[in-house]
Amino acid sequence: MTETWTDNFNLTPSNKQENFRTTVGLGSTVLINGPTTQGSIATQAGVTYDTAPTSQNVNFFPNVNAAIQQVLSPRLTLSATDVFTRTDEPAQSNSFGLNTQRQTFSSNTFGLSADWLADLIATQGYYWNSYFTNNDTTTTANTVGANASTGIGALNTVRVGYEFTTSDTTGSTSGSSTVSGTTGSTTSQTVFGSFSRQTGERATAGLSSAYTFLSDDNARIWNVSLFGSYGQPEGLSLSVSLGYSFLRSDNEPDTGGVTTNSTLSYTFTQAVISVSVFRDYRNTTTGGQNFGVVQTAGYSGSFLYTFTPSVTGNLLASYTTNDNTGIGNTSSTSSTNTLTAGGGLRWQIFTWLSSSVQYTYTVGNSGGQTVTGSGGSTSNGNYTQNQVTFSLVGIF
Repeated sequence: MTETWTDNFNLTPSNKQENFRTTVGLGSTVLINGPTTQGSIATQAGVTYDTAPTSQNVNFFPNVNAAIQQVLSPRLTLSATDVFTRTDEPAQSNSFGLNTQRQTFSSNTFGLSADWLADLIATQGYYWNSYFTNNDTTTTANTVGANASTGIGALNTVRVGYEFTTSDTTGSTSGSSTVSGTTGSTTSQTVFGSFSRQTGERATAGLSSAYTFLSDDNARIWNVSLFGSYGQPEGLSLSVSLGYSFLRSDNEPDTGGVTTNSTLSYTFTQAVISVSVFRDYRNTTTGGQNFGVVQTAGYSGSFLYTFTPSVTGNLLASYTTNDNTGIGNTSSTSSTNTLTAGGGLRWQIFTWLSSSVQYTYTVGNSGGQTVTGSGGSTSNGNYTQNQVTFSLVGIF
């Protein structure tokens, strides 16, 4: 059971609507552990009731996460995954804050892969389908790809691959759920490769590169990056990627910039500190909601502390910004920015019962979106939201 209070349910710059949401749900986890078959199926289904008069008061929000792996021989393994979500939480449609509207959506991602060890070469072929729909648009993407890797000597590994994606978006982009996206069909092709070397017992370093061609405006994205990782069971853990991406198209000026996808964490006796940085071009047409090609920068940090074996606390903060590139969107549209900070406590009351309370404060800018609130339509602007969530979870 979960109770959530917010002072700005519709995430609008003005005419804020307070809301109390009560959620009662059941979930289950099934584990498959056979001699050659491993898998899990986790489901949750919640019925929600909202007090905001402009909302659909009663909703049903289920989600399913399933994965199974079948070993056919020591050299051949087949895998399948499926993730289904139905909700109205904007952060679950795009983790980097592109969607700043509360609107019910459904998404499903299904994947198949085959891993085959051909002599000393590890190969993989895969297919995945992404489906996203809300009141305004529906986006379907299909991707097929293959990659292969092999060792060179005792410490070096080379990997190459290729993937092809088709994406189709139908509906209206003039509604409140998209950021100057476009409807229609697009394709993308990516060639990638990497070279890595184990530099120590717990350290790896290497070089990677990727080239992507998109049918939208004949856009091309090229990236080259240095990467490395280092980890201790307790203490410092580091994963770093630092490089440069260059974007060229027929209808927009050439652009480029530094890219990174890095995480640093340190584990103390009772605490864990973690910081992450991400910056790169993202082709959002390949999965989920279609916003075209955007340049995203994200920064996040967390602090987790164990007060007692049954009581833990956390502090969280993140900032993301997204800029349209003009590929599948409108480059003149303002950036979308989201700042979130908060903290919470979790108490393991009994072995079967736990409770938690979490507070978050959000400041967002809706960029090119038109936000509709309880008092009418308001053009894009900054909005703020305070939210408190209390939960009781029993496991049997």
